[in-house]
Amino acid sequence: MLSLQLCVLLAAGITAEVAVRIVKSVRGDGWSSESTRTALEQARGATEVFSASAGGAWFKNPDDDPQRALHLHPYFGWESGTREICTDADLEFQRKPANANAYELMLLGGSVASMFGIEEYGAAELRAQLLADPRFQGREIHIMNVARGGSKQPQQVNRLVYLLALGIRIDGVIELDGFNEVALGNKNAKQGIHPVFPSGDHWAYLGSTGATDRKGIDLMLELRLSQRAVAAACDRALDWQLYRSALFGSIALGNVHQLQQRVGLQQEECTRYLTLQSSNVVRGPVFASNATGAVGESLRSWYQCSLTMQEICRARSIHYLHVLQPTLHDKGSKPVTKRELETGAIDPSWLQGVQLGYPRMRAAGSALREHGVNYYDASGVFAGVEGPIYHDACHFGPPGNKILARAIAKAYLDSMPAK
Repeated sequence: MLSLQLCVLLAAGITAEVAVRIVKSVRGDGWSSESTRTALEQARGATEVFSASAGGAWFKNPDDDPQRALHLHPYFGWESGTREICTDADLEFQRKPANANAYELMLLGGSVASMFGIEEYGAAELRAQLLADPRFQGREIHIMNVARGGSKQPQQVNRLVYLLALGIRIDGVIELDGFNEVALGNKNAKQGIHPVFPSGDHWAYLGSTGATDRKGIDLMLELRLSQRAVAAACDRALDWQLYRSALFGSIALGNVHQLQQRVGLQQEECTRYLTLQSSNVVRGPVFASNATGAVGESLRSWYQCSLTMQEICRARSIHYLHVLQPTLHDKGSKPVTKRELETGAIDPSWLQGVQLGYPRMRAAGSALREHGVNYYDASGVFAGVEGPIYHDACHFGPPGNKILARAIAKAYLDSMPAK
């Protein structure tokens, strides 16, 4: 009798698994265990800092590694010990005589750029495409991934100046940005923080002088407990390899997304409170708080920083390319799948920033080029891709990054001197 019951349960499970795969295939978002595993790992990584962080080995470190913690940085808001170690590694690489002929390519931007700079995502493909050009014959390309999750201009230009001041040797710079500038800039305004200031979700709790009062501690504790719940759900799904099943993987990922929504709401409440407690630290000068004004402030910063980075690089014979990144909610940039809509839920202020900002950034690209900036609009790079690329509102896995890498490599080579 028990054997019969087990057989019935097994048959029911197999039937359900097949049914889920058929339904997803019909809906045009067929099941991928690899993309589900990646989504779980990235969700796991986002719990390790106040806001989302990049993927790759970054999310595989121990939970309580003090090197992972964000700390205040005098030039661009925040940094982590792990990433400072990366800077040490880049400096050490350049000190070795054997690497003197290496082409030093620096990647700047936010979390999309940081993920792009991971070898198995975009970096390896970018390097391969560049090495196929005769101008790189006989040279190694060393990609310095100094992009940081949540960063936006002018953090990038400040980081460039800081790294040059440290003595980092640079042959080329790729600035991959756009989303954070308009999305996080607009959200900053909604929270009473100047749009050009660092992201309030990252910066406010670090810069707050009121974080030790009872309410502030309670809010941060609740947030951290929710982050740990996300981490635990991801760990269970990864340890038990639930991502291999369309049925159980879908359930696990759906649970993680629900928990992440709670984290987002608590994070916003916490940021709002800490901002109120430290107005002199995190607010900045007077600004237009409506969406049009906030996006305008962000765009002016984005535009001026691009001009500045181009001039800094030109003065030092560094090749510079500014790339406008693609993003899910930029209307018409990609045929959006049902799955992408489900996983790409976005904060209303982010959506508003993208919808107002992206058309204006595309238009501003022409003016940047007229002023001598090597500017490439990659916002439509997924226009012909029918299947799912994005796993949230702006991030995408290796397939999307490889498409982007090929497009960026071509733009980089086209903008380089002939010899």
